[in-house]
Amino acid sequence: MTNFEIRPFEPNDYEMYQGREFMQMPYALYPDLLARSGPALTAVLDGAPVACGGLVRVWPGTAEGWMKVSPSATAVSTMLFHRKVRQALRFYAELYNLHRVQTYIDPHYPLFHRWAQSLGFEQEAYLRQWRDNRQDMMLYTWFPKGIKDVL
Repeated sequence: MTNFEIRPFEPNDYEMYQGREFMQMPYALYPDLLARSGPALTAVLDGAPVACGGLVRVWPGTAEGWMKVSPSATAVSTMLFHRKVRQALRFYAELYNLHRVQTYIDPHYPLFHRWAQSLGFEQEAYLRQWRDNRQDMMLYTWFPKGIKDVL
């Protein structure tokens, strides 16, 4: 039987495992900066971090999402993990009165795009040569209050 829990993010969680970043920040930010820049959580499976993610508040009402997921996270129920991420997004959107959450996803990982869409994110732009290594990225956005509520 596995033990799955969610706890506050600690900077060393980011380096505890190799994994792909689902929601990527536009820069290679340091984990301690991520911990100080907004709310962040870590998913722990049997005592070991398997995913971490959070929001970096950019402007009042706006945040950028980031997430790093270990291949070990596949041992967690997909529905349970998905539900926990959705709950966290909604909770922090309400807590910080967010009207926009954006994230960057590598165009070469269609699974990440489908997951972002299942969370309610919409593709907004294709960013050519966005990262420091000139890597293209796709910008996805989520409007917690609904686009009609802000117009």
